Amino acid sequence: MRSKTDVDELFKLIIKDEKLNILQKKILLNEVRKLRPPEEDRWVFRTIVWVLGAVALGAVLYPFVSSSPEIPAGLLSIGSAAMGALAGYLTPSIRSKNDSKSEPKQAPVDEEMPAFDLPQPETQQENSPRARV
Repeated sequence: MRSKTDVDELFKLIIKDEKLNILQKKILLNEVRKLRPPEEDRWVFRTIVWVLGAVALGAVLYPFVSSSPEIPAGLLSIGSAAMGALAGYLTPSIRSKNDSKSEPKQAPVDEEMPAFDLPQPETQQENSPRARV
């Protein structure tokens, strides 16, 4: 797979080339754009946003279109998951340039974990149904 910097360099070379006319540059830039990885393809993003938006909107519009005023639980969960995915997908990620290249941070090992007391089991009362058996 080609790296982003290689594709960006090709873009710069095509734009700076004085021998090519505008139509040739446009055709070449479109072909070079196809060399980018799928994560950078703008149609993938648009398709995902449209599909998630349609599913979320369908869940909202269902009570108005159907004869029953209640939304089924399955449709409600699918619609809310689509809204959450759409919100997460459209939210910009806050990551600096150094974060992607650095190793994941490890928790400090020198500190000892505090002791955890397990809850004590409750005693059964005599008037419970299980106690009579």
